[in-house]
Amino acid sequence: MLKKLALIAIAGGFGSLARYWLSGLAQFKDKTFPSGTLVVNLIGCFVFGVVWSMTEGRGDISPAPRVIILVGFMGAFTTFSTFAFETGQMIQDHQYGTACFNVLIQVVVGIFLLIAVLTFGIALYLFSVWTVFQFLGELVWKRMLNTSVPGLAQMATGLVIYEAL
Repeated sequence: MLKKLALIAIAGGFGSLARYWLSGLAQFKDKTFPSGTLVVNLIGCFVFGVVWSMTEGRGDISPAPRVIILVGFMGAFTTFSTFAFETGQMIQDHQYGTACFNVLIQVVVGIFLLIAVLTFGIALYLFSVWTVFQFLGELVWKRMLNTSVPGLAQMATGLVIYEAL
């Protein structure tokens, strides 16, 4: 199992490098359209289909290398290929409603979440920083000194610790 995980990780490294190289190579010079991403995703769908058909129908590739290629390399190269494959499987299984729901949720909600995080990112950042300071202060006062102090004092202590690191 550990060997399999290591091979998936190594294949993932190669997949991410291939994505970086190919998307840079295929990107239009004016960058008005994400052509690099488009090329990577379309090639990823094609390769995913080839590998799957070679393992599922004909048995040319055994299940273990299939996992390494599809999860490791293709997982890092593009997750769109997995999304397209799973949606295609739903359509082949005549699960049209589920396929439409899958597309709607992944595309629309995914874009919405990205925009929400970009819009509210600073608030999330400030909240996370406050949480770290609060945790560090609580660690000192409650856990190490076994003393209860107000939250603001805990946060101030956390800030001092954080700055000292």
